Amino acid sequence: MKLILAFFFLSVNVVFAIDSYAQQTKLSFELKNKRIIDVLDAIEEQSDFRFFYDGNLIDVEQPISIKADKRAVLAILSDIFSTREVDYKVIGNDVILTAVSPKSAKQTATGKQQMVSGQVLDEMGEPLPGVSVLLKNTKIGTLTDANGKYSLRVSETEGVLIFSYLGYNSLEESIGARTTVSVTLTGEMQQMEEVVAVGYGTVKRANLGGAVSTLDSRTFESRPVRNAANALQGQVPGLTVVRNGGAPGSSPALRIRDVSSVNGGSPLVLIDGAEGDIGLINPADIENISVLKDGTAAIYGARAADGVILVTTKNGRKNQDLRISLDSYYSLKTPALVKEAASLYEHAAMALEISDGSFPIEYTQEELQLILEGSDRVDPTSNWGRWTGYPKFYKNQDWNKLIIGNGSLQNYHLGISGGGDKYTYLISLGHAREEGLPKFGIDNDKRYYARAKSTIDLTKNLQYDFNLSYEANNRNYSSGISEGQNIWELTYKTRSWAPLRNPAGNFYTFEGFDNPAQVLEEGGESSLTGGNLTFNNQLTYKVTKDLNLVGRAVVRKNDIDSSIVQKILYSYNWDNVNHRTARLPNSAERKYAKTLYKNFTLYGDYKKPSDSMISV
Repeated sequence: MKLILAFFFLSVNVVFAIDSYAQQTKLSFELKNKRIIDVLDAIEEQSDFRFFYDGNLIDVEQPISIKADKRAVLAILSDIFSTREVDYKVIGNDVILTAVSPKSAKQTATGKQQMVSGQVLDEMGEPLPGVSVLLKNTKIGTLTDANGKYSLRVSETEGVLIFSYLGYNSLEESIGARTTVSVTLTGEMQQMEEVVAVGYGTVKRANLGGAVSTLDSRTFESRPVRNAANALQGQVPGLTVVRNGGAPGSSPALRIRDVSSVNGGSPLVLIDGAEGDIGLINPADIENISVLKDGTAAIYGARAADGVILVTTKNGRKNQDLRISLDSYYSLKTPALVKEAASLYEHAAMALEISDGSFPIEYTQEELQLILEGSDRVDPTSNWGRWTGYPKFYKNQDWNKLIIGNGSLQNYHLGISGGGDKYTYLISLGHAREEGLPKFGIDNDKRYYARAKSTIDLTKNLQYDFNLSYEANNRNYSSGISEGQNIWELTYKTRSWAPLRNPAGNFYTFEGFDNPAQVLEEGGESSLTGGNLTFNNQLTYKVTKDLNLVGRAVVRKNDIDSSIVQKILYSYNWDNVNHRTARLPNSAERKYAKTLYKNFTLYGDYKKPSDSMISV
């Protein structure tokens, strides 16, 4: 793991050693007696650069002759503007031209000018850097700085500013007489409806013929769940979420259009292209999920017989300042559908209705009033009904309420993300703790999540994706919950008059049944500890505009360590005499399993002009 982390930080540092795109891009052309604007157009045609400038401040009509033979763009710009009062700034693939002098002859001739400034924010109120601000129907424009602020000199007071940013809806805002124009851009939510993940790539929704359902991160952000599979319940047509129980850490079973054979089956789950368990991933890390239900999953072969679930995790954005987010919540869990046992009064009253002598009388008609009053009276050891050698009690004991309480779920998530011109990064840390319903003993599940992601443009056509994740779980519970006699069955079988403890304070045992509280508290503890480390890297080489070659290597190591300890129980009667020993002898069991998974994939991704896709 140390080597992996070292490699990750080394990979991030490579970004700062790589020359900028402006230095790497070499252009060749020769122009004689052409306008500066013609030279800028020639650069745009041969590269991915875009130029922004104020035509009132920069005279791009000046004639110029220039020859370039595999020269860097920065060198060409230096030749053009070295003798002119023009400065330039390169941000990614955008070049902003500004006048060195606040006024020029051309500006004076244009008449009245006005400076417009403002700030661009996202829906969360965070500044957006690198937003394009363009005066409509002109080439006058600029970009927002690291704080989302911009300033632009315009000569038309009735002009319209166009604000555009990747992943957000474009916005047009009239200037009028205002000198400050600040806006908020909203996320382009329809993007999920237009582009859907299928197979080894994406396809436009309009070109999609198969049955595919998609969910974005809002599905998981709006539901306080520890397990991502639980959040899918009721969200996807044809997807059934079957809960096997409500114990802390339990994962439901997923079924896409039922099962494909009598032996059952479950869908194939791929997390960022690597096979994984949706029950282990941090829900806060999920960007979107696609559920493939039919022929769209055929590319995965026999493993897709029961459908495919594709999970894409979040990532940072290019040219994004450091962003830190902290989310937490606390929720209570209450038992549902608890079977109500007959009370002591109901038991005694129904017994009196049996008149054929088949049931020996335990409580007389006169004693029913004592039961209704909840009397603490305890008669000495005697024979009553079919019970011999036990004291007689008149107070109802609701063992459901004595044993079952409320559980809780708490979750914490810290996210750090950002990016530069040629790289993005994300670090995600999470912790969840779930407490079970029993009031006695221990019953909890603790989860720890860590994820580090980075996308690096090594060259113009080569991109490296790094994805390192670690999930750990620690399940601790009283052995009586799942080992030996079922604790919930035992709770219902315990007599409704039997007290929890005897006068000495020890757990009281009536008849031959164990005290459920004592089983939970003193019957031993079990634990299940697991760790899942996944190292997922990918190289994408852009061969042509429509063809990419993708190579992916996935290495995952999974460890499971379990132990079960069962202890002898010493049963005490009402006189605090140890009259019975149960669940003997003491026992201990330990299991350890390790799985090493390796997967190497190489495929080509070809997109036709119609935006359909072929993978080989």
